[in-house]
Amino acid sequence: MLFRVSILILGLIQLTLAQSTQSTGAGKTNKADQNRYLRILPLGNMHLPDEKLINGIRELQPPKPGEAPPSTLAPQGEIAQEKPLKITIDSPSRFAAFGPEVKEVKLFDAKEAGQLWFQFPTPALQRSLAVLYRDHQKLDWRHMKSLILKDDALAFPLGAARFVNVSDRSLLLQFTFRKKGKSLTSEKGRLKPGQSYLRRLSAGGEKVKIMIINSGENLLLREEMLKPDQKQRIQYFFYKNSLKKAPKPVRVVTFPEKIPPLPLLNLTARAKKAE
Repeated sequence: MLFRVSILILGLIQLTLAQSTQSTGAGKTNKADQNRYLRILPLGNMHLPDEKLINGIRELQPPKPGEAPPSTLAPQGEIAQEKPLKITIDSPSRFAAFGPEVKEVKLFDAKEAGQLWFQFPTPALQRSLAVLYRDHQKLDWRHMKSLILKDDALAFPLGAARFVNVSDRSLLLQFTFRKKGKSLTSEKGRLKPGQSYLRRLSAGGEKVKIMIINSGENLLLREEMLKPDQKQRIQYFFYKNSLKKAPKPVRVVTFPEKIPPLPLLNLTARAKKAE
């Protein structure tokens, strides 16, 4: 009985330590924590539903192979969490946690046992965002590429904007802001495919103009006002638009977010298992 109580107390101590070391809402790097935390962001056009008339009834058909990514992943070597790792196109997943011994992230389809979907070397960063996008030629979810981004508060702080280009076109970023009563314009220059750019916004806000670089006249993609918010950061992602009647060859996805806290790993379950 005393042994079981000691194990339970040990589990509670571990849980308390986990809360103090993992619930880093500010996103600061904790050198004592050797785990690697990774969010997954699949970027691409959504699968267009297909219907078939069967016995006089229209039935929705499942996506064909490569038309959509798996809805739930089972990463090999992931530290167990209560919720499964679900992914949605154009939206980042929860953090997946990996111990320092995991050298390669292998993402398996949770609904298809043993089916490897994608793999890449485990990032050396404690917090990272894995942007997964389709090969520009094949444009299906069986042939993909990845871009790893820093995801901590120092590399990507609150009040900043990040622009990430995984399309097949170069972009031009132009910023207009006021300084000492004067309107000034600065250009980032070309944001080439596979590149990202972090912008710390001016206190009064900035107007951003995003253009697709053409051999002739540049094509306006988006123009809007950005105001710094010290409670969140904003991300812009650009990828190849594969829709047949797409008005523009590049699609932009934008979302503001607070810095996500690290997961509270299932240390209580480990303590119970040790009883």
